[in-house]
Amino acid sequence: MNGGFRLCCRLNLAGHKRPEAGFKIMWTREQVIAFIQEVRFGYLATRNKGRLLRIRPVGIKSVSGNELYLVAVKSARKESEPATERQAEVVWTQQGTNTQVRIRGQIVAADEAEAARRFREDNPRIARMLPPGAEPFFRLYKLIPEKVETSLGLLPYAEIVW
Repeated sequence: MNGGFRLCCRLNLAGHKRPEAGFKIMWTREQVIAFIQEVRFGYLATRNKGRLLRIRPVGIKSVSGNELYLVAVKSARKESEPATERQAEVVWTQQGTNTQVRIRGQIVAADEAEAARRFREDNPRIARMLPPGAEPFFRLYKLIPEKVETSLGLLPYAEIVW
């Protein structure tokens, strides 16, 4: 990511004055996407059938249109959760600044061939892990954002227009 974003964080978090109550820094959709692509790994939270919260690290950096894409191993216990409990939340945190992006929305299977092709192109490392013939063991999902929030350091979350 460009240094402008980091500089913005340093200036706002290292300012001499304490921010006034209600102070929020607004990000653009493009800044959120750039942040996600730089940080790469977030934590996906879903609920299982017993309504227990399940959290796992995921690599999400593919954004197409308004949706974010991730891949899951079909044999994993948690892989079936998005099929029954579609509400999900992902949070990305940048170490050192404690800057966060939090996206809540619906997670659904992305069965379109074009989405799978684009995901492989965007994620060559994951594509190398999926040799020809391994596709049946993995499932591509898309997260359809309903609420997107950002926070710089310890400042309150600010909702952005996605």
